[in-house]
Amino acid sequence: TKGEVATELPAKTEIIRHRAHRIGQEKPVFVYKLIAEGTIEERMLALQERMLALQERKKGLAESLFDPASAGKVSIDASDLELLFQPLC
Repeated sequence: TKGEVATELPAKTEIIRHRAHRIGQEKPVFVYKLIAEGTIEERMLALQERMLALQERKKGLAESLFDPASAGKVSIDASDLELLFQPLC
């Protein structure tokens, strides 16, 4: 699905970086992504950014619900509940 493809990209970048160190690289490794304008890759990157932002928002909202320090301070409306239960893809 779209969400799976979008969230796999950062993981693959990390795999590449870690692999370089496993084969003996001791200096810092830099991974550069060149994305051409108007391509599928550009759209996938935009989708990935939206998915990550949505995941972070959901995570923050869920954590605030179970945080004793924010008890009584969290106000949730119908749109927040819809966001929490919205599928990622």
